[in-house]
Amino acid sequence: MLQFEIKKAEMKIGKRKGTTMYFAHQTTHHCLTTTALEYRIERMTSLTRADVRAAIIALSAIVQEELSQGRSVDLGELGTFKIAATGKRMLTAKEVTPETIRRPHVRFYAKRPMRLAARSVALEIVHPEKASSAKPKKPKGGGGQSGSEGGGHVGA
Repeated sequence: MLQFEIKKAEMKIGKRKGTTMYFAHQTTHHCLTTTALEYRIERMTSLTRADVRAAIIALSAIVQEELSQGRSVDLGELGTFKIAATGKRMLTAKEVTPETIRRPHVRFYAKRPMRLAARSVALEIVHPEKASSAKPKKPKGGGGQSGSEGGGHVGA
């Protein structure tokens, strides 16, 4: 589930200049750590945790090596890593040189199953004023509640 909080900003340009607008801003979300990933792969396969860790380290090294050579890396159902760079627009063809090419970036292009997983995630707006007012109320009186009728008193 992705959680969002409501933020506001005053518009600086355009037809809504000076108007306060509200928008959803994503809060931080949980991350599956490498250690947790290793344990999950270990449980799902016949590999040991050390084997899984070695495979992840090797995969990382191979992907880095291939990307540094300008090649893309297809990781099956996950997707493809590619290096992408664009050039600045110049007035003449003679002005286009390697120096006018912007710094390359790593891009990840998810395959269909990954894109479908992203589309199926639940979205939620978190309202901080409701969350803070939703504190459990303490029972009135001297005794606690036992879950039975009679307020916890034993009848005779």
